[in-house]
Amino acid sequence: MAAALPALAPSGGPGAPLTESQSRIAALTKALAAMDSTTKSACRTCTGLSHRSRHLDSLTSPASETSALLAQTSANLTLASGVLKDAREKFDTVGDCAPAVERLFWGARGACREVAAHAERQGRGGVLPPGMKGLLERGGQDGLRDSLTKSSGMDDAALSAPLTEQELYAGADALEIVRDAHAYFAQRPEWKSASDAGGELERVHCLGVDAMGLLVTGHLTGAGAAVRRKVDGAATVEKRRGKKASRGQRASTAAERAEEAAAQTRDRLQEALQNRDLMKSIGEYEEYLPLSTRVVRELRAIFECLGGMPSDGEGLVLSSAAPVPNLPPPAPALPPGGKVLRTEKVGSGHYTNLAMADLRTGYPHLDAYGEARKSVAYASVDGYCRQLRNARKKLLSAAAGGAAAAHAQNVDAAARDAVRCIEHAMVVVSGEKSVHRCVVAPSSSAGRTGGEEGATPDPRYRLALAASYSYVAGAAVDRLLDLIEYTFLREAGAARPGPGAPLTESQSRIAALTKALAAMDSTTKSACRTCTGLSHRSRHLDSLTSPASETSALLAQTSANLTLASGVLKDAREKFDTVGDCEPAVERLFWGARGACREVAAHAERQGRGGVLPPGMKDLLERGGQDGLRGSLPKATGMDDAALSAPLTEQELYAGADALEIVRDAHSYFAQRPEWKSASDAGGELERVHCLGVDAMGLLVTGHLTGAGAAVRRKVDGAATVEKRREKKASRGQRAATAAERAEEAAAQTRDRLQEALQNRDLMKSIGEYEEYLPLSTRVVRELRAIFECLGGMPSDGEGLALSSAAPLPNLPPPAPALPPGGKVLRTEKVGSGHYTNLTLADLRTGYPHLDAYGEARKSVAYASVDGYCRQLRTARKKASSAPAGGAAAAHAQNVDAAARDAVRCIEHAMVVVSGEKSVHRCVVAPSSAAGRTGGEEGATPDPRYRLALAASYSHVAGAAVDRLLDLIEYTFLREAGCASNLGSAAGEGGAAGSGSDVDIRSAAAAAAAGLRVVDGVRMLGPSLSKLCELSALPGDPPPPPGADATVASALCISLHRSTVKNCSKTLENLARAIQLDPLDGPKHRPTDARVATVSSDVVHAIRMVSPFVSAYKSVSKRRALPWDPNIGNGAAEMDAFVRFLVKQLLISLGGKAQNYKNDEGPDAQAKSHLFMMNNTHYLLDLLAPTGDFGGSAGDGENYRINAPWFWQKLTKTFEGEKGKYLAYWDVLNRHLTDVDDRDLTFQGNKDVLSLESGRLLKSRFSGFIEDFERVYSAHRTFTVIDPKLRGVLQSDVRKVFLGRYKRFFERYSRINFSKKNQEQYLKYPPQKLDSLIGQLFAMQ
Repeated sequence: MAAALPALAPSGGPGAPLTESQSRIAALTKALAAMDSTTKSACRTCTGLSHRSRHLDSLTSPASETSALLAQTSANLTLASGVLKDAREKFDTVGDCAPAVERLFWGARGACREVAAHAERQGRGGVLPPGMKGLLERGGQDGLRDSLTKSSGMDDAALSAPLTEQELYAGADALEIVRDAHAYFAQRPEWKSASDAGGELERVHCLGVDAMGLLVTGHLTGAGAAVRRKVDGAATVEKRRGKKASRGQRASTAAERAEEAAAQTRDRLQEALQNRDLMKSIGEYEEYLPLSTRVVRELRAIFECLGGMPSDGEGLVLSSAAPVPNLPPPAPALPPGGKVLRTEKVGSGHYTNLAMADLRTGYPHLDAYGEARKSVAYASVDGYCRQLRNARKKLLSAAAGGAAAAHAQNVDAAARDAVRCIEHAMVVVSGEKSVHRCVVAPSSSAGRTGGEEGATPDPRYRLALAASYSYVAGAAVDRLLDLIEYTFLREAGAARPGPGAPLTESQSRIAALTKALAAMDSTTKSACRTCTGLSHRSRHLDSLTSPASETSALLAQTSANLTLASGVLKDAREKFDTVGDCEPAVERLFWGARGACREVAAHAERQGRGGVLPPGMKDLLERGGQDGLRGSLPKATGMDDAALSAPLTEQELYAGADALEIVRDAHSYFAQRPEWKSASDAGGELERVHCLGVDAMGLLVTGHLTGAGAAVRRKVDGAATVEKRREKKASRGQRAATAAERAEEAAAQTRDRLQEALQNRDLMKSIGEYEEYLPLSTRVVRELRAIFECLGGMPSDGEGLALSSAAPLPNLPPPAPALPPGGKVLRTEKVGSGHYTNLTLADLRTGYPHLDAYGEARKSVAYASVDGYCRQLRTARKKASSAPAGGAAAAHAQNVDAAARDAVRCIEHAMVVVSGEKSVHRCVVAPSSAAGRTGGEEGATPDPRYRLALAASYSHVAGAAVDRLLDLIEYTFLREAGCASNLGSAAGEGGAAGSGSDVDIRSAAAAAAAGLRVVDGVRMLGPSLSKLCELSALPGDPPPPPGADATVASALCISLHRSTVKNCSKTLENLARAIQLDPLDGPKHRPTDARVATVSSDVVHAIRMVSPFVSAYKSVSKRRALPWDPNIGNGAAEMDAFVRFLVKQLLISLGGKAQNYKNDEGPDAQAKSHLFMMNNTHYLLDLLAPTGDFGGSAGDGENYRINAPWFWQKLTKTFEGEKGKYLAYWDVLNRHLTDVDDRDLTFQGNKDVLSLESGRLLKSRFSGFIEDFERVYSAHRTFTVIDPKLRGVLQSDVRKVFLGRYKRFFERYSRINFSKKNQEQYLKYPPQKLDSLIGQLFAMQ
């Protein structure tokens, strides 16, 4: 616009040659003057003909037939004469009212100039608003809508005389008459002369409004500040003095205020707030009304006269019959978001350019009031600030002590003066509020036309009143805000550069830009004044045209068409210049973003974190960063290499974002005009520039989010860092676990910790050795939010962007990568490769470039965080297992348990990582979720596809972490726990298995316990992880259809639970299969001495290992049909069913081994089978049988007991049965211990020795017993019973079988001499010796 306006301005002085436009205007003026002369001559001829016709009518006689018609004609003429009389009066309004209005104008002008000159003489020229300064410098023509020649009846002395109050009222009455006349003509638009008369009336009224504006400016500027110094610099109200005196205090003076300490200030203000007399206790000034009674009356008359009469910038609405203009909102207005940021240099006296802009409310008298009082209020606060600063400098120059003491004294004084300035600003604003209430507020109930009776108050006028007062108060607060920031940044040293330090590059650019904008503002104002003059001249030429001829109507229509065409061409010229205006800012944004992105990539490579970089940043280092860009752009001629490669500033980013907004507006402009031949070319150029800007912002998003690093940090002690949790643990005599303790945490401790955290609802504070935090600085957050706010929900079909709502939406495909049909994610990558599925390896394609950049950047960071933690734990585990204690089986079990513990720790770490990424998403991306298609256009409908793309981008980030976790857990099952190893063929009938199977039950038990431990972690942490992977819906969003909210991350969480349950069920089946396939032969599996088999101890160990995981087993059995429990869901069995199945398989295995004893050679084979079963069943009863009443399973770990009746009954029955069969081998001795009938015992003659036949009876019994005993004893003495309790029971049972009977037999027949030579041989086993030999049975070999 500024480039087009100088062509309309005069190119030189009065003698300069005319331009082409001026020549055309001069020719048109001359032609219109000739047409005006011809039209006036025609009007005079018509008037003469009318007189002649009336004279002929007077000569006719009423006696004729035409007399009636003539009488009717006479009545019509009489009525028309009355109408013409009224119209004549209204047409004469200009002549009647112009002198009063002109007198008002020249009097107001003289009064205003007098006030300006007086202020200049007193050195208060800074108080004057720009209009009054222009009145002194350029004769007062600035700000006036038109110039008026002096009336012939008033000389220069009369016009320049001081304006009286009565003349003001006369001028106000004249404006009322003008408005009435304007309403008269507005109600008669069919009159050809109504428009000309209305234009003249508007001209006179505009002059009156300008005069009243000058008078308002002069009065309110000349009145000065609405404050005055108190008598003693403190409270001047007698009531307050009395109150202080009653408490033994007195009001502080100004000198005391200057030395007041911080505590004294605080006490004084707190006391004033408590007593509700704050305004009486602050500052050294007090508010008062600086206006005299006459001035108040005159100002109220002006505001009552003009009232709520709006203006559209070209003219005023003089009557209620005229349409209300479409007023823009008051300016200056708040920026989008309602947040005011600093735009001016610190110490310049201003904080923002909003307080420096001209007030434009749409009501000229309110604009005059705002500009006048703004200058006064600003000068009052500014002068007080400068006064305190000068006084502080004088005190500093004479300060005693060193430089540090002087600096401290100066900083304290600056802070005290800042508080005093706040108090003074409050008094100034309070005084301005009094002025507003006295002068402006009474007109707040005015209608559109200045308070017409019955008029409805206009709410826009109320808004303009508030804007005008805010303009005045804002000037004082703006000066105060600059002073306070100056106090912090310069006086207190919050900013590094000192007062005399050279300006930085950014400050130099801002200063140059400020100077250029000031020059542009001056040029624009000059061009606007020239356009206003031309507009007035064109209206004057229009007033000279006569609507009497058809040509004038055509010329008027042509003029209107030319005006419209000129406006269209002007707008088009601005839009065509958009590329040239915005391209440098976008190009600077691109090269700055490219340099920032390369710097982040190079820094990551230097630190050895190149794996974190997404592919785009790696290409930026390797091939110059051209990959991924839609096009290349040559460097602008006005920017050299150094300027393009300089670091990108925040203001340059905002400038680039604003440039893209302008490009989109221009594109929308051309999209709405497809019939223009140049629209397609212009749209193509705009799309090219916009695509470059989008690429630049994508690079900046990638650089910022990649360079920020992981959104987690290590806790202080590796555990909970929240004070509340520490206090809670301290109250229970506990403390938070450290990282080293977490590395050695048992499964029960982990389960108790997680259950406690879930119950206390502080899970995220209790898990992991890291905690989430936001790795972005405040500036980076601002820049990223600006990028997402700029691009918003603007989609792309891969070839171009939909830059405006007028452009058709591209047919976007759904976000990729998408879930496969059925929504189930399966493994596609190798186990241990670091990935579970190729969905997380694919590039993100949401259709929104900025979301793609966010997803790729944060995906790399999240994956690297989880992957690095997993590798760290694996390395530590390898070091710990390098020197294992115990055998290989113990080392393997220890390694499997450590792998499961580390898997649960990785789940916790992944949750913290995902939670941190959710914080990043909420901080940066989520604020743009309510955006429409074009970045939040007003009234735009939020695009559901953008919400879907937001969910897909976050899922892409969270899914990378879950994908790495899923691969680790499957690696733990398949490699560490050996879940994928082949356990051999299934057992055949009777439990017999192939003899070649070599299955380690303890390894299988360790794998099963590890699997249940992982399931336990997934069971407790999985739902929270799944919830973290989902984005909550915004208020007002419609519920999505079923399955529409499924994402890759949520599907991976489901796969995590499903895969864990499946692999854990395999470990449980492997444990049962290992017991089933335990070999039946071999000294390791079937001991030669019938002692307890290894399989029994292994099964007991396995049961004790898996028994604590009751809830984890239930989670597996509910979702998987197991060989011993085919039911799923609520019908699934508990842990006891699995234990019963293991015991059953163990008994089958023991039975098979016992049967194989019978195949051995030797007399002890059968007995060994029975003793083997006795040893093992007693072992199981001793370690697993209940110690009290039956009631299910009790305890866990080493204290686990099977309190089910089936266990006791089954094993007791087996034990007793095998014991009976075993004792039967000792019962064979009793067949030799039968008594001999006394009748069969005959003695020889001396009666001391039995006869030969009788002796043989006893000999056969003793020799048979000795032979069988030695045979049985020699066979059974090799058996081993390790348990001393069982050994004693068996020895006692053996004694009960035959020893008592043998005692009686031995005592009865040992007294008889039944052998002469070998009596001792038959009696070599007395009962005591047999008892001693039985006591040596079953001893450990």
